[in-house]
Amino acid sequence: MLAANSRPFSIACGVGILLSILAISTNAKAASSGVTQVLEEGWAIGPDSLATARQAHAAFVGSTADQAALDTAFGLVLIKHHKYEEATALFESLTTSREENQVAWRALIWLEVLQKKPELALMKVDHMTNSIPPDEADDESEEETRATARFLGRIFAYLDGPAEADVSQGVRKLVRRKVDRLMVGARAADFKTNYDEVLREFEKLTDKGDQARDQAVEDQTMAKEQEKQSLADLRKRLEIDQAETQDRLDTLRSELTKELDEFNRMEAPLNDAISRLEVQLSIVRRELLNLTDDLNRLQADYDQTKDPRQRDRLRRDMARTENLLGQYERDNQVILGEGNRLTQRRDALRASRAEMTRRFESEIKETQDLKANLTRRERRTELDEKRIGRPATGNTPQVRVMSAKATSLRTYFDFPLELERYKLLTAGS
Repeated sequence: MLAANSRPFSIACGVGILLSILAISTNAKAASSGVTQVLEEGWAIGPDSLATARQAHAAFVGSTADQAALDTAFGLVLIKHHKYEEATALFESLTTSREENQVAWRALIWLEVLQKKPELALMKVDHMTNSIPPDEADDESEEETRATARFLGRIFAYLDGPAEADVSQGVRKLVRRKVDRLMVGARAADFKTNYDEVLREFEKLTDKGDQARDQAVEDQTMAKEQEKQSLADLRKRLEIDQAETQDRLDTLRSELTKELDEFNRMEAPLNDAISRLEVQLSIVRRELLNLTDDLNRLQADYDQTKDPRQRDRLRRDMARTENLLGQYERDNQVILGEGNRLTQRRDALRASRAEMTRRFESEIKETQDLKANLTRRERRTELDEKRIGRPATGNTPQVRVMSAKATSLRTYFDFPLELERYKLLTAGS
């Protein structure tokens, strides 16, 4: 019975194994296609390229055969597009699920250091040491371990040199001891070579930076001395200009006072004459009113009386009154004419005085503005003197650029994106 059923069972098992192999092959091919699509279509810089890579990664997430390679590829694309926080989260997840993924560890540690988190980077190094074999191997995995050794040599040199002030030396020493125990054979040589290269480069850049700063200090000191002399000369000129301006201001005010006094002196007799004429005019007009009243009264008496002698006397009185009234009217016209003439002279004099006053006040205003400008310039000069009195620092743009370069991680080690991309694209070929 068993023999009768053994052939169909063998056939069924063979078919099952074949289907499993085909399924695995299909999954591997899908994952490989996903890695290729992510790395090729997402490598160009730009939002469209990144969006395409993101879609490709999401589309192949279900391919379990090469999920680590797919995630690593997408992480490289994120670094390429400077999406450091997202890349950090992705490689953090990768190192948790695949502790043996040395590329993910190196990328994660590099990202932490790049983002100014050296303490966190040391913690990642400490965790990574658990995935490094204590002894050298004879297979391809050892080459990846040596790549990690070279990487760690540069990272520790960076933390010992450019980033020394940002790292707890106690933590660094503890982690370094764990790493040193794993650096055996060729690993130790790779670690030391890269460590020494970074420190030599840092020392060279530091020396250049110090030389540039010293030269900048010397140049700034010389420039300060020249500027100090220029400011001293300027201050002397300002003092002279201030004195001359004050003299000019005092002279203008004095001349204005003299001119006003002269105009007042010239106007005084006119005012007196006009005042006298006004008194005379008042008297004449009062007499005119009185004579007019007398004439009206005489005319009324004349109209009422019938006595010839009385009427004759009234006519004579009216004639005398009219004669006096005419004289006073002529006097009134003479006084008015003289008053108008004197008033016109006084008005002309006052107009001249107003024009003279306006001219002097304009010159005084200009001189005051000039004096105010000189005062402001003196204050700026005082500030400049205080500024150049401070010691030269040599903090020039060139020195700042050199300092930034000397402390930048990318100066000593930029993550080898192209190499890791090439390794993923050619894996299994």
